[in-house]
Amino acid sequence: MPAEPPLSESTKIRRIESICYCAGLALVIFLLYGQTIDHEFVAFDDDRYIYKHKMVADGLSSEGFWHAWSLKSSKNLDWDPHGNWHPLTWLSLMWDSSLYGAEKADAGGFVLTNVALHAANAVLLFIVLRQLGGSLLFAISVSAIFALHPLRVEAVAWACQRKEVLSSFFGLISILFYVRFAWRPAIGRYLLVVLFLGLSMMSKQTLVALPVALLLVDYWPLRRTRNDDDGATEEGARLGERASWGRLVLEKLPLLLICALSAYMAFRGVSDEGGTHSSDKLSVTVRAANAAVGYAEMVGKNFWPTDLAIFYPHRAMVDEDGGKQLLVPGMLSAVLLLGITGVVVWQLPARPYLAVGWFWFALMLGPMSGLSQAGYHAWTDRFTYIPSIGLYVMVVGVCAEVTRRWLPMRWIMGLALFGACVALGVATYKQVATWRDSKTTFEHALSVTSRNYLIHYNLGVELTDKGYRSTDRESAGRYFAEAETHFEAACEIMPSQARLHVNLGKTYEITGRKEQALAKYREAHEVEPGNANAYQNLRRLQAELGQEGR
Repeated sequence: MPAEPPLSESTKIRRIESICYCAGLALVIFLLYGQTIDHEFVAFDDDRYIYKHKMVADGLSSEGFWHAWSLKSSKNLDWDPHGNWHPLTWLSLMWDSSLYGAEKADAGGFVLTNVALHAANAVLLFIVLRQLGGSLLFAISVSAIFALHPLRVEAVAWACQRKEVLSSFFGLISILFYVRFAWRPAIGRYLLVVLFLGLSMMSKQTLVALPVALLLVDYWPLRRTRNDDDGATEEGARLGERASWGRLVLEKLPLLLICALSAYMAFRGVSDEGGTHSSDKLSVTVRAANAAVGYAEMVGKNFWPTDLAIFYPHRAMVDEDGGKQLLVPGMLSAVLLLGITGVVVWQLPARPYLAVGWFWFALMLGPMSGLSQAGYHAWTDRFTYIPSIGLYVMVVGVCAEVTRRWLPMRWIMGLALFGACVALGVATYKQVATWRDSKTTFEHALSVTSRNYLIHYNLGVELTDKGYRSTDRESAGRYFAEAETHFEAACEIMPSQARLHVNLGKTYEITGRKEQALAKYREAHEVEPGNANAYQNLRRLQAELGQEGR
């Protein structure tokens, strides 16, 4: 075989610059998130998935390894999968538990693993963009914004969201191999695409829309379609092997099959656990309105990332007429989204990066937009982890085009992007601090959202736990009194949930107000007659007060 030609000096310099940038970016990420080393677990899913989940807390074991692949609880109910089929995430958490233990007060090791995965994802994104033909500055800008943005904090600083960063890690590797396959199709390269997409799906079904999104990449910047004769807007854009749309779709069928099977497993798990909502509870109109508002909110928070919270309550679930309240914001949001779509389609021939970036965002966020609602949230920050890349491509693409057309703007745009990255880094550092412990996280969420019944409830539970563990009576009394106010707020917002009334009743009991506690247990039993906890507490206290027949 002929020897490969030696690398030119300019190529060597660019490679050194890339290596230095990747190392620097990883270092900055660890500096921003390094404060998590002494963070506690957050008593919102961290308990269910890590420190109170016996399979994880016990560390990696042969029994745990095999059970991680199941959607069913074992004979030990502490091994409940909670409706989630993500075996690689379970194994990853079990491995961390073996290394660091799983004490509530020490989440640092788990979170630093998330940080390492996030740093790897940022580097992988940079490499993917370079492989796609993006200029060095383009790849640096997009990957830096992605890495430093405060919207990433939830997926990284929340230990149980390992599934988000792990799924994205394998997904980005799959995209990298897809780009190489597009240059030179070969069965070995394609199988690597399939393998890593499968690993991504086994971590979480976050990237279920990726096979369709890859068609966007085929159009631009790979420009694989035979009828695409536009010039690339990015200098040095690399062309994939030309192919018809029919062939491109056929290439994606095995990938679609993997994603469809994974989506089925996800839906089945959530449905079996009772996490889905019927159309009677949330009509199609309400779901569509909430999805439109969610899209608009996530676009807005990407450009102005303030008031970020662990949980955003679904308006239709916390207000009696919340569905009606959503209609006008939903219509206005839909008009905005359709307007953006119209502009990017209109600009498609001249600026394909706008359409590809926008539709990447829309497609990748679609499965998590709430059209198929699971849970009680309206939207969540972590769902933007991979979709937001499309928006950053749009912004940086516009900046790159402006600097090419008006050279004097180069320094201005460069300084603006640098300033934006610094501002994002500062905002991220502050946001990470709000994840120090459960109380800090919940109080921050209540300060930036309204009618957040679930956070009131979780904060009440956390304060009650602190009260039980207090060594002096005065401190315990303060914790119980504070917990009571949060349970009362939760009951006022969401009176249809028995567990809220039960916990308020228990707090009344602790503080000696047994008649009020009895009324709360009775109310809990009335709103949910099948709730065993409500019934048992009601009967127990009635017997204690001599009111068995009432």
